[in-house]
Amino acid sequence: MDNMYNLLVYRPIRYMFINGASILGYGGNFGAESVDICSRLTGVPSIHWESNHDQCEDTIDRHVHGYGAVGVFIAYCTIVYYILAQLIRLPAAALGQLYRLVLLLLKPCLDKCAIKSPRVPPAVEVRNALGDDVQ
Repeated sequence: MDNMYNLLVYRPIRYMFINGASILGYGGNFGAESVDICSRLTGVPSIHWESNHDQCEDTIDRHVHGYGAVGVFIAYCTIVYYILAQLIRLPAAALGQLYRLVLLLLKPCLDKCAIKSPRVPPAVEVRNALGDDVQ
């Protein structure tokens, strides 16, 4: 899974982050040296990053992973939306079958949870609603 993330998400975003143009002020460093990128990201002079190259690479990696997280989240939301859209477009007959299946699976739980009330004959209910005395 790490290799897939690295290949499909991390590498392209890192390439674009280092070599690409800035888009609305985000990312894109036009191929600048890593020490210059770190200086711009942190406000610390480039001379500091020349002696702390590993920390500089970690700083760049954190930013790239941040952009990657946003990209993965957008992809996730798109996939969930697509799946839900496909489920909603089911024909009415298929939705009816799905509804019956859900009820069938939930029936044991619903039977246990249902409140049992005594049955009153319908005729008695009608006479009581009319105000007649029923004995």
